[in-house]
Amino acid sequence: MKQLYAFLTALISLPTLAIVPNSAWNPENAPTATTGFEENKGQVIHSDGTPATDVRFRMSQGNTRIFLLNDGIAFQFQRMHLPDGYAELLAHEADELEADARIEALSKDIRIETFRMDMHLEGADPAARISMGEPSTDIIHYYTHNALNVHRYSEVTYHDVYPGIDWVLRTTAQGMKYDFVIHPGADPDVIRLVFTDQEELYVDDQGRLVHANRMGRFLEEAPVSFQDGRTVDTRFILDGSTLRFELDGYDKTRPLTIDPDRIWGTYYGGDSNDYGRATVEDPDGNLYLAGTSWSAEVIASGGHQMTSGGNMDAMLVKFTADGTRLWATYYGGGLVDYGYGCDVDADGNVFLAGFTRSPDNIGMDGHQNSIGGAGTSNTDGFLVKFNAAGERLWGTYYGGTEYDNLFVCKVDADGNVFGAGTTASSFVIATEGGQQFLGGERDGYIVKFGPDGTRLWGTYVGGTLDDGGYDCAVDAMGSVYLAGMATSDNLIASNGHQNVIGGGKDGFLVKFAADGTRLWGTYYGGTEDDLAFSCAVDGNDDVYIAGSTWSDAGIADGGHQNTYMGGSGYYGDALLVKFSPDGTRLWGTYYGGDDDDVAFSCTTDASDHVYIAGVTLSSMGIAVNGFQNEPGGGPSDQDGFLAMLDGSGTRIWGTYYGGSDYSGLGCAVAGNGDVLLAGTTRSNNASSIAENGFQNANGGGWCDAFLVRFDGVNTGIADPAASGPCLRWLGQQGSIHTVSLGTHRSSFDLLDGAGRVVRFFPASAQESLELDLGDLAPGTYTLRSRTDVGPKVLRLVHQ
Repeated sequence: MKQLYAFLTALISLPTLAIVPNSAWNPENAPTATTGFEENKGQVIHSDGTPATDVRFRMSQGNTRIFLLNDGIAFQFQRMHLPDGYAELLAHEADELEADARIEALSKDIRIETFRMDMHLEGADPAARISMGEPSTDIIHYYTHNALNVHRYSEVTYHDVYPGIDWVLRTTAQGMKYDFVIHPGADPDVIRLVFTDQEELYVDDQGRLVHANRMGRFLEEAPVSFQDGRTVDTRFILDGSTLRFELDGYDKTRPLTIDPDRIWGTYYGGDSNDYGRATVEDPDGNLYLAGTSWSAEVIASGGHQMTSGGNMDAMLVKFTADGTRLWATYYGGGLVDYGYGCDVDADGNVFLAGFTRSPDNIGMDGHQNSIGGAGTSNTDGFLVKFNAAGERLWGTYYGGTEYDNLFVCKVDADGNVFGAGTTASSFVIATEGGQQFLGGERDGYIVKFGPDGTRLWGTYVGGTLDDGGYDCAVDAMGSVYLAGMATSDNLIASNGHQNVIGGGKDGFLVKFAADGTRLWGTYYGGTEDDLAFSCAVDGNDDVYIAGSTWSDAGIADGGHQNTYMGGSGYYGDALLVKFSPDGTRLWGTYYGGDDDDVAFSCTTDASDHVYIAGVTLSSMGIAVNGFQNEPGGGPSDQDGFLAMLDGSGTRIWGTYYGGSDYSGLGCAVAGNGDVLLAGTTRSNNASSIAENGFQNANGGGWCDAFLVRFDGVNTGIADPAASGPCLRWLGQQGSIHTVSLGTHRSSFDLLDGAGRVVRFFPASAQESLELDLGDLAPGTYTLRSRTDVGPKVLRLVHQ
């Protein structure tokens, strides 16, 4: 007899607010951002202390605790109400030291609100047999409850919860997903999901189920059904508070799949505020995320420093190529410490750069073991070197008695490491041979250390006014570039593209030889303010700067966008400029739409493409042929963005990234061409950021760091002949496209330009797949595999 398996799949998209103690359940040791369902061995209790025997598993998704019951799910939501002015301080002054006291005072007025809502399977068997997938490799012991060897599971199955129907729950990018597996002879119409204690529940005009309560709105995407690769009309039917599925005209003798969309990425954060700044790949393909954490838990694992040293610490996290965390460490002392930049050497050692007020736990066996500004509110830069296992090899302060920071570090082919930043100190920064004096209020600077932490040389870069250094880049000859901002009209530019300052603030780029000899320098800007936040070198030793501009002239020439589009706010348009090794401008371009845009990072790949990452408020001009072609937030919400251009300045693709309030702060390219994006997010919608990563939900604070890995070859390809590591376009005959699957054997979705799934292709043992797009409208489609290690995609152009 032919077997029939129909899959009814719904996706829970939960709000992620602030995770706090809850009166309904004892929160002892509750995970803040788990990657699976934790079995209940007695550690879950009611508020009166009695065992919660009706709870089979639990997990935390951001600010929502999820409990799997005998016949349903209980959701407990929490919201943190912030006092007036608190959010503004965090949003705009998170890195300003003078804001610390005000933030601490306002923290006393934080108020907590909680809410519970249940979903029950009406008529289900409460004694259904339960099985689990593979257990987590780590275990948890709850000694006070005698609950030992507690595992987490990514999948839980309730067998025959209805006659012939299994209920399968799994953790995915969006936190949790549940399927109903219908065996031969079973009737899917018996499935009834009853919601209790909801304050609003309806199916919207797009067919999505909308849940609403006093904690906000969340939704389940409209179901999409496939049979033999073709769609079958499917919809939610809501009768009062009871939900069921309705399907039109499907063949009950053949498989049917109902499945929603998904994305890839990971949050990284705990129950407070965490910021992502930079990312890099090591020689073995592992990834690092650098940033700053206010969270006292869940950040560190197996690294140098397991506990937070003070109110705020730098952090460094190491992941495998597929997003599994290998180790993570705080780095900081008893005061505040900020992590900003990271880089790796050829031996797999990793460097972390930042700045600190802490007089302890920073310097060891390095150039400067004591803080220069002890007893003051000023900061010193710091640089620390770890081996591949996360063990500290050396660490150093860098600074005098005034304000000093270190924003970035870059390693050359010999294992030497450069640091760059801004300083107000008039001594200890420079060595003989460079600019040995502080030119004005603040200067940029660059310093070079040997592999053992010995300082080789250092120099100020600045004139008589206020200047700052933001980034550096090293070429194949060991020469180094410093990018930054200048208000001074002297001591910045010589023998470069622009030797005279154009406006109030200009970006600048200065080149030094490996021994510190200055080779040339240039301003870059028009009559308004312009900033250079980042620089990068390609395989031809050409150099790029990226940043922001308010100038409508003097910026763009021969690149992607020659017209200024900037908004009236804080940033204007992003800019990207390419120079030859001798300082000749090759081309320049704006990058922006109808509102503010800024590029905080740029990088290059082995094919001499250039990538920029940053923040945008624009609703147009940003994305084309990309992963996300529409903004994720509202009119006042910023998105991260990432764009790829070729060496001549032609845009290949651009994409938004995220929901509301994202910042793309750092980008890098992996050895196989994948593109990495790091940043910070305040979005409460897990589906907009995380999938198949280490942490698939917001950790519970006001903001989390994030790290995303895109298939670099196929993130936004308009050319169907391009190929990726899993999928390769072989050609087409008429409307039929042939795709090589290599060793990949997953099922596939085909998405249209709006991101809607229009076809489903089940897993096959064949080495290639033929896609007939003849009945589809002309346009660009995405073939996306459902691989266990994260989606891989291929763009197909149907004409």
